Amino acid sequence: AMKLPAEDCIACMDLVEMLLVEHPS
Repeated sequence: AMKLPAEDCIACMDLVEMLLVEHPS
């Protein structure tokens, strides 16, 4: 597996946050 740059990690967290907002538990 390739190591993701910090920017990709931040973008991934942003996507996760949006998913949590769209589908609150």
